Amino acid sequence: MKTLRYLLTLIALLGGSLATARINDARSADESILIQRTCDYFNSNYDYINRQGVVVVIARADRVLLCEAFDAQVTDSFNIGAVTQTFTSTLMAQAAGAQKLDWSARLSPLVPGFGLKDGFTAERMTVSDLCANNSGLQKCDTLPLLLTGEDLTSPLVRLAETPQAFAYRTAYSENITLNAIAGGIIERATGSSWAQALQDSLLTPLGMTGTGVVDGTGPYGPAVGLRSTAVDMTTWLQLHLNNGRFADSSLISPSQMSRLHRGLTIEEQRPDSITLYGYGWHICQNRLGRVFYACGEFDRQACACCFLPYADLAIMVAGVTGMDRNACLDALWHIIDLAVTPR
Repeated sequence: MKTLRYLLTLIALLGGSLATARINDARSADESILIQRTCDYFNSNYDYINRQGVVVVIARADRVLLCEAFDAQVTDSFNIGAVTQTFTSTLMAQAAGAQKLDWSARLSPLVPGFGLKDGFTAERMTVSDLCANNSGLQKCDTLPLLLTGEDLTSPLVRLAETPQAFAYRTAYSENITLNAIAGGIIERATGSSWAQALQDSLLTPLGMTGTGVVDGTGPYGPAVGLRSTAVDMTTWLQLHLNNGRFADSSLISPSQMSRLHRGLTIEEQRPDSITLYGYGWHICQNRLGRVFYACGEFDRQACACCFLPYADLAIMVAGVTGMDRNACLDALWHIIDLAVTPR
């Protein structure tokens, strides 16, 4: 069975490469220039990017424009870190659409042992807060200790010890412990573990055979625990570009996709743009439209990805051999700038 799955994946990859080659001739002039400028950018930044290995994808909602590796292989898998949260929140949206989960339900009666230092926040926190990073709790990043295998402290124990940094729902503050609790909510809603529910409800229906859970992330898997590939991440971004539709069917309802793509908390304001945070996605609103992006890293691998509904584009940059999330994010925004800059 594993051999058959490997052969099918290999055939899909080869088919994708051939399709991309055929698409070359059908690209518009603007698409061709975007691809050329993107490749030139990576080729001219060898010391900063190529020597560390990177895979780049640019796609439309229905086709791939570019899938290229620089000092790497397009078939390489890589850790996606906090981008995992976009999968967890989408899984919750799918369960909510099936009426197995209520976003507005309060956590205290749902999660045995749940408690916070701040009683006001503890009493009011709901399921929707788990993936919104707007609880006001102090930032919590267990990644350094997860990497050494020294810290798999129960998320509930860690939450009880975490101080309040901001008033409830007034500011963005990343706390992967809350995303970890989301795994238990999904288990309660579906009757399966987070990993199994993810496999059954999203990965298998989407044909994402190269995506799976990273060993050693324990209860923090729903926050940082996935590995993926260029092919799979392209499918993931196209699902969001297509508003939850895949293969002519609706995998997540439009109303639930609308919730997932809603900005909840202001992260940053500039004269020409504003960045909000929603459910796993950072949402930058500029004069052209909204850019939905996510980034993360784990164990010296990183991923930054985005989709731009107004431009019908999805873009991903993954560092497979040492490129960190900031370098991936810089490269991602450079490609976005190339995509919207007139010739």
